[in-house]
Amino acid sequence: MFLIKKINRDNFAITFEPANLMACGGKYNVDALKTLLPYIVNFYFQNIILDHNGKHVFKTYRNGNIKVSYVPLEDHRGISIHPLLTFLKEMNYIGWITVHQPLLDGQDTVSYTHLTLPTTPY
Repeated sequence: MFLIKKINRDNFAITFEPANLMACGGKYNVDALKTLLPYIVNFYFQNIILDHNGKHVFKTYRNGNIKVSYVPLEDHRGISIHPLLTFLKEMNYIGWITVHQPLLDGQDTVSYTHLTLPTTPY
């Protein structure tokens, strides 16, 4: 909040990304979302777990390099998105919601596309 107040501009906003907050050791729950909501223009979700054997590294200022693994969006070992989305809905949030899901081990773009595309035309 210090930085937000210091910048103090009408055209300044933030992206709330729970995965980055998790990696940095910060709060990424509904309370954190509630605090930052007035400044959020994008809710950005990717599901991760902290994993000493992870292949992806988040470079953090607070905790140094943190290894993580991406997990399916609904994987309960990672970040629980449902309480966050419920809160956004209750608050009538109208900003962007972005989902970033990289391919997981064993997935390729063709098989993943079949999982995500509707089976009937629009």
